[in-house]
Amino acid sequence: MTNPQYPEQEPGPFLNKALSFQSEEGIDFKRYFSLFISNWYWFAITLFIALSISYSINRWSEKVASISSSLLIKDDQIGGSAQIDPIFPGTEAFKTRQNLRNEMGILRSYNLNKRVIDSLPEFHVEYVGVGRRGIAESRLYKNIPFIVLYDSLERQLFNNPVTIKIESSEEYFLITGGKDERITEMLFGDEYSDDNFRFSIVLRDSAGFVYDEEKSNKYYFIFMRPETLANQYRRKLNIRPIDEDAS
Repeated sequence: MTNPQYPEQEPGPFLNKALSFQSEEGIDFKRYFSLFISNWYWFAITLFIALSISYSINRWSEKVASISSSLLIKDDQIGGSAQIDPIFPGTEAFKTRQNLRNEMGILRSYNLNKRVIDSLPEFHVEYVGVGRRGIAESRLYKNIPFIVLYDSLERQLFNNPVTIKIESSEEYFLITGGKDERITEMLFGDEYSDDNFRFSIVLRDSAGFVYDEEKSNKYYFIFMRPETLANQYRRKLNIRPIDEDAS
């Protein structure tokens, strides 16, 4: 007895899709690994560039600090809306919120910020330290080894850098003039005076200062206009209620 033979049939569309799906699902890890090995230097270069950028940002970018504080605003006035609050509920709450907005406006006002800047004369001179390669710069406050003494800001040229290069515990080079550079050898404590400046430079701690020639010992300072400082701090001042419903 012979088995019936059927003619061979071409695979249908469904079978073709199944075979195609199976070939797409198969991942040739060996092929991708060989591609990675043959192009390893591109990955190394990319990693090196990324690490260099990260290091540069962390090393030379200016450090920015922020400070926050809470302020309680209390209205001690009695009368007025307090007397009519039983008749018109909510009047006292409206007055308190209005008083809060007024106080926030006062804190942002130019006059108040100008008075604050005037009471902080150490802010009128901005000190900057320069790295050994002349690239990195960092703003300094009380950790700078010298202080600039002056009689009046009216005798100073604002927003004009004055460079100082410390040579020893007694003398330094003063560089002024911008493009028309002028180098003057000075002693700490001596007064410097020209058409644009009049000041003297003294060591912050003359007894404890130790000159280290391995350091950069290069700085520059700028006389800042108080009006400009007041507007700068006004823009940076962020005032908001602790809670949106707070009054």
